[in-house]
Amino acid sequence: MGTGIVDGRGYGLFDYVFSEKRPGARRYPDDFRAGRSPTLTPLAAMVKQAMKENFQRPDDPWEVAIELWAHVHGYVMLFRGGRINLSEEEVFVLVHRSIKRLIIGLKNH
Repeated sequence: MGTGIVDGRGYGLFDYVFSEKRPGARRYPDDFRAGRSPTLTPLAAMVKQAMKENFQRPDDPWEVAIELWAHVHGYVMLFRGGRINLSEEEVFVLVHRSIKRLIIGLKNH
């Protein structure tokens, strides 16, 4: 049950959206902070809410959001490069555990 993004069928789209240099591509920090990223804007909003509710310690929500985003993309690139010898489903579980560890580490104690 692959999504096509990680398992090889959607590499062209993935690369175009996230990896290739191209005119008009949104760039951090200006475009992202202006809310122009359909990917990162909702994540930054969740991070801001977590900070507001005192679940996460105060920090720059955009930097935290891009850190989480980069973390996931790093796993995708490692998997695509054959450096992670797991099925796509197992990689999703691994990434979920890893993000959970990151979020707990960011938690406001």
